[in-house]
Amino acid sequence: SLGASQLQIVLLGGRNCGKNFLGNLILGKEEFVTKERTSSSRRLGAAAGLWLTVVDTPGWWCDSGARDTSSLVKREIITSVSLCSPGPHAFLITVKASSVFSERRRRAVEEHVALLGEGAWGHCIVIFTFAYRFQHTHAEECVERGGEALRWLAEKCGRRCHSVVLNDDADVAELLVKVQKLAAENGGRVFEMQEEVLQKTLEEERGAAERAQLRFLRMKRQRSLLREKLRPVTTIRLVLLGAKGSGKTSALNTILGRESSRRLSRTAQCWVGDAVVFGRQVTAVDTPGWWMNYFCNETSLFDRREMVLSLSLCPPGPHVFLLVIRADRAFTETHRRAAQEHLELISELVWARTILLFTFGDWLGDTTTEKFIESEGEPLRWLVEKCSNRYHVLNNKTKGDGFQVRELIGKIEEAMTCGCDGSWHYIKTERAAFNEVKILGKKKGGKSSCGNTILNRHDFPTNSQTASCCENQCRIEGKTVSVLDTPGCFPVAPEVLSTPSAFLLVVNVSSSFTALRREAIEEQLDAGELWSRTVVLFSHGDWLGDTSLERRIESEGEPLRRLVERCGNWYHVLDNKNQGDAAQVRELIRLVEEMLATERRVCKDDQLWRRVGSAEEQQNNAMLRRRNLRKQ
Repeated sequence: SLGASQLQIVLLGGRNCGKNFLGNLILGKEEFVTKERTSSSRRLGAAAGLWLTVVDTPGWWCDSGARDTSSLVKREIITSVSLCSPGPHAFLITVKASSVFSERRRRAVEEHVALLGEGAWGHCIVIFTFAYRFQHTHAEECVERGGEALRWLAEKCGRRCHSVVLNDDADVAELLVKVQKLAAENGGRVFEMQEEVLQKTLEEERGAAERAQLRFLRMKRQRSLLREKLRPVTTIRLVLLGAKGSGKTSALNTILGRESSRRLSRTAQCWVGDAVVFGRQVTAVDTPGWWMNYFCNETSLFDRREMVLSLSLCPPGPHVFLLVIRADRAFTETHRRAAQEHLELISELVWARTILLFTFGDWLGDTTTEKFIESEGEPLRWLVEKCSNRYHVLNNKTKGDGFQVRELIGKIEEAMTCGCDGSWHYIKTERAAFNEVKILGKKKGGKSSCGNTILNRHDFPTNSQTASCCENQCRIEGKTVSVLDTPGCFPVAPEVLSTPSAFLLVVNVSSSFTALRREAIEEQLDAGELWSRTVVLFSHGDWLGDTSLERRIESEGEPLRRLVERCGNWYHVLDNKNQGDAAQVRELIRLVEEMLATERRVCKDDQLWRRVGSAEEQQNNAMLRRRNLRKQ
């Protein structure tokens, strides 16, 4: 126990819930930085005749359980009690009043408090934080309106609750009275961790610090030796790989030094960007991610093929692979195995050219990368060793910080010295040669109109049904392309396969698509085994308005989704009322070229595709994306 004039407080809560603001409010001055950190910090002060010790702990993601919280943060929560020896009188669990307190958030609080032991609940007070005085509501009302999850938390804390406005200290005096009352109810005794748990955690922390120092020295020696072998580099080709939400796209934009021209969302297909970065011509390929806890056989065939095809998008191949991992989340054995399986889709030799790129570097604060690696555990250490101790941290929130990118470029150049010529010649990229597109589809589907749009002239009659095949030619991007219009439900003869043709299966996007119609199309295309050379071409694109084509495909139902999937997710839309729009035709031709090149690579390198899976394994994707590879 401590003297009656002393109070020791530990702040707990999720990220962005206002813990650090609450600490400053209690102390009456700006003591805690108002940004997230990975380490606990202690500040001293005096208020209302009391000597105060306040410890702010790192926050957890509000909707994530303890298993998703990094080992570094969990260790800091446990050791926070040692910063106010012999222990705190109270744990203040901060809850953002404006956010819904869901069952997931309740479980997150329960699991993180459990790190301290069951006895911690007897020292807890729930603090509801408000941004402004006009929003303020009494704690009891917050509990009643908050639902079952919040009532559970209040009961677990003995119905000890309080509400504060973070920019107004009017409620602080009453809060300190409640803390004093809690201390009195506990007989003046502070909370004390089980000695063996605390000692074990402190020993783990010391061990991590020692290993971190050794890793840092090894990394410095390794880089020093590689720098002696450096040769001038003018071109760098990168492929970014990683789980969904790992920050690959943001990292790509940071490396290329530009703001994204696309809304940040899940990368559905490979995307290429290039820029001159510190005098080097850098080409970077962004790839679809995998679910971080999904093994390779659980990832859709489409995404796996995209990862492998990424090599062909920076010809003659990438110099380095960047494996992107979030620094602010736990990294488990499941995550490690998922990363290993997905990278080895490319080759088991891929590790020789892989650098670990940690994103969300702002979250690390003053914690060194080496301490983070050593604290997180064996799965992450295994991955770092697999990459020959090559790693880098990127803070995507500070794109103007050229130093972090310059340092990464240096590490990439050092990694390039490990190879003979610094280039991975794995897949030769080529545009597939073709000189004819054949337009298929049912009557009144818009085939002739699509043909006219491609030709950019009115050669095929649209005021009557097409009774026989009709062919015309045009020049597109310097090549002559023949366009063959066919009668509705034209039977595909075997001889059409003898020419390097592509097939455009026209579907009217404004009309319903039934299972009966899908079966008729499948019967037609199965006869010629044309699926791998067919693009679904949606006509009447003007009808979509602001609705995305992907949303239209999803909303139409299973028959249309299955048709698009059988065509390998190759699809495009034409607005035939806007025939002067040459961009939509150029995009279609590039799509066809890429489709045929993909088919050719599949046929030429069957061993590679057996790594990815057979066509029969293809799974339903939640959303279908069309290929849109753009150099920007």
